[in-house]
Amino acid sequence: ASAIGKTMVIDGKEYTIVGVLPATFTFPFENEEPGIYSTFSRDATPSGEGKPITEDRGSHFFPALGRLRDGVSLAQANADLSVIAKRLQAQYPDSNAKREFLAEPAVEGMAGNLRAQLYILLGAVMLVLLIACANVANLTLARGSAREREIGIRFAMGAQRRRIVRQLLIESGLLAFVGGGFGLLVAVWAVAVIRRMGANRVPRLAEAGIDGRVLAFSIVVMAATALLF
Repeated sequence: ASAIGKTMVIDGKEYTIVGVLPATFTFPFENEEPGIYSTFSRDATPSGEGKPITEDRGSHFFPALGRLRDGVSLAQANADLSVIAKRLQAQYPDSNAKREFLAEPAVEGMAGNLRAQLYILLGAVMLVLLIACANVANLTLARGSAREREIGIRFAMGAQRRRIVRQLLIESGLLAFVGGGFGLLVAVWAVAVIRRMGANRVPRLAEAGIDGRVLAFSIVVMAATALLF
């Protein structure tokens, strides 16, 4: 914070520092991590020649991000943008003829075309999990049938039902947590590989990773499969 208000020279131009972002900040639509954000220079041009960007009304390649005011819906915002677009069309017919604005949620703008693919991938993963659980459940049932005599002897020797059930739950829980732990190790490796392969093609893929939420979700799934199967 002590840097705010100070000046620095970049490419021969003097800039005043007006804010410091947290180290974890990532601007949407970016695949690289810049060290500095600045306003457009007044003499900057799209191709290095012609009108400056600040004076060229034909520069329609800028996305704009904003936050809706509390109580304002997306439909209301689009209605206001429609009025602004019509005014600009009337005031600047050469550059704004037939130009309109559309506001959409940032998530839709960044990953809207990937949402269906990610849901399909998630569904495929869940199906693989169910198949694996069903296979292990069948093996456990087969093993349980072979242990019928053992369990009968335990009952005959006075073992209580809850102790038998507890033993079986511990065994299935051990299977679930060993399998889940191995799966998490594979996931850590796989996510690192996927990040390197598609960081420049998938928005915010560089932020993907195994965190506490993933770990908590995995533990819940492990416990649920152990109890269910």
